[in-house]
Amino acid sequence: MTRAEISSLEYFTEEEITNTGACISDVQFLLFQKMEKLRTYLNRRIRLLHNGLTTGTHASREHRQGCACDFYLDPRDGKTDYYFVFKCAIDAGFNKIGVYWNGTAYSFHVAFSTKSSFWLATKKKRGDSWTFGALLRDPAEVLNRAI
Repeated sequence: MTRAEISSLEYFTEEEITNTGACISDVQFLLFQKMEKLRTYLNRRIRLLHNGLTTGTHASREHRQGCACDFYLDPRDGKTDYYFVFKCAIDAGFNKIGVYWNGTAYSFHVAFSTKSSFWLATKKKRGDSWTFGALLRDPAEVLNRAI
């Protein structure tokens, strides 16, 4: 992404992006075009996580390619409805979406790639390992478990 492209963004600044640790030239402009749509659909402030773009340790190769973002919603804007965030992320053009619950707050992973995937990750407290599962489940499977 270039400085000229960043200046065209309504909701995100160069400082916010570089504060994650990312070099702006390593981040794809298309990612932030989608993030702008997501911000509009949510009508809430999005806070980028440190190391949530191209830096840090990530299993997702999309981070290294500059087409993934980890974020949370500003809690001052109200309670987080993870399902609403999921729907808005789909509408914004993301096809890889992770919902993370750390026992206290939600955070999210969004990316775009050739294949779709959706997951939920939870942990009970800071320092615990993440437990991953499907975000979308087959209703028949859920019903069979309840019987």
